[in-house]
Amino acid sequence: MADTRSVVPVSNNKPSWDRKVAGHKLNQKYRRQMGMSLAILVVCGAVCSVGILVYLARLRSAASALITSACEIRTKADADREIAAWSERFGKDFWQEGDRTGGDHTYDAQIVSPVLVRLHIVQPTVVTVGITMRDGQLRSVAVIESTGWYPVASV
Repeated sequence: MADTRSVVPVSNNKPSWDRKVAGHKLNQKYRRQMGMSLAILVVCGAVCSVGILVYLARLRSAASALITSACEIRTKADADREIAAWSERFGKDFWQEGDRTGGDHTYDAQIVSPVLVRLHIVQPTVVTVGITMRDGQLRSVAVIESTGWYPVASV
């Protein structure tokens, strides 16, 4: 009579239950590594989000403070005091000085968010304060807020 038993090839000369255990351990190790990678990715995203929110809050408070200080300017002495205070806070290059025709001397300051605009997180937003003086007298104070490409408010 012929032998009707089928022959099952065994690789690595290990019993089948041993191969299943090794595969299960490999699957657990892969899942653990993927879980850790995902957790690290989530934590990094949360840290970046918190950093962006803190940056936006500081930018907003600086813009609000600049607008408030511009509203308090009534005389040349007030303007000089505010220019000195803001120059001390953000550096002497914060105010851009210029001369215009007719003898006007201007001081312009801007608070901008260029990093977040380049990352397409926020629209281009600028708060500009312009102070104009002539012959030692204050002529005008202008506060302009622009969002996107269109002015939002002007005082």
